[in-house]
Amino acid sequence: CSEWVKNQKTSLADLILTCLAISRTSQLLVSLFESLIMRLYPHSFSTYKLAKPVTLLWRITNHLTAWWATCSSIFYLLKRVEKMQRFLNIVASSN
Repeated sequence: CSEWVKNQKTSLADLILTCLAISRTSQLLVSLFESLIMRLYPHSFSTYKLAKPVTLLWRITNHLTAWWATCSSIFYLLKRVEKMQRFLNIVASSN
């Protein structure tokens, strides 16, 4: 974090990983909130007054988590392909 503040530059990988961490943390907080509400106020949750907003929040955070995880996987794949391509170029040029 201190390097980001000093340099004021963020790589794409850092941005993706930060967003993934935020979305997963949010998803855990929504799940925790839902569990507490179901335990402390089961009647209000069973009448769907709180169930709909909590379910909507959970769906949004779950969707975002899946998207950021996919972006992270694609970014990692592209980095691996780039390294493999460099390696193959070195091997091909040595022959």
